[in-house]
Amino acid sequence: MSKGKYYQEYRKERRRIQSFLRRNRAKGYIFPDNILPDQPKIITPASIRRLKRITPEFLYKKASYVDSETGEILTGTEAVKQRRSESAKRAAKTRKQRKRNTDDEGIYDRITISTWYSQLEVYADGKGFAETIRKGTEAGNLITWDVVYKAGETMKYIANMTEYVPDQGVWYKEKLLDKLQFTKEFAEWAETQEEW
Repeated sequence: MSKGKYYQEYRKERRRIQSFLRRNRAKGYIFPDNILPDQPKIITPASIRRLKRITPEFLYKKASYVDSETGEILTGTEAVKQRRSESAKRAAKTRKQRKRNTDDEGIYDRITISTWYSQLEVYADGKGFAETIRKGTEAGNLITWDVVYKAGETMKYIANMTEYVPDQGVWYKEKLLDKLQFTKEFAEWAETQEEW
């Protein structure tokens, strides 16, 4: 037995409203009991239009909201504005944290220093490596937070330390600084690429 040609569309609109009410009641909104009209015996296009006029904006205007943290009672529209504002603030905070994590220049500098140490061990044997570190430290070239987290300071540190590498001349220092400069420029270029 057919329930009428408008029955499916009416049920779809009715489910939409019921779903909206269910979701928002769970969030703390309170709606009047008679907000959803009873289903008529004969479903007509007018009854479908009546349900289509029940939009989220209409429902929020009729609702009230109880804040679970403070117990404060707000109108539905005020609560929507407040929740959206809080959501935007949380999103901004998350974006800021993500940006802070990706802007960690220190990772480049830490990798540069560790790479340089590894290369130094190759160029200068174990005794020469230890001598370089000892002489550099005595001269005041220390690894500090500024050195590790700032690219300019990292470059200065390595340039100063190359003065103390035994049996290596100006050529070694220039070659090393050129390599570090190329690495830094490549890293900056790579960060500007979308798919990096």
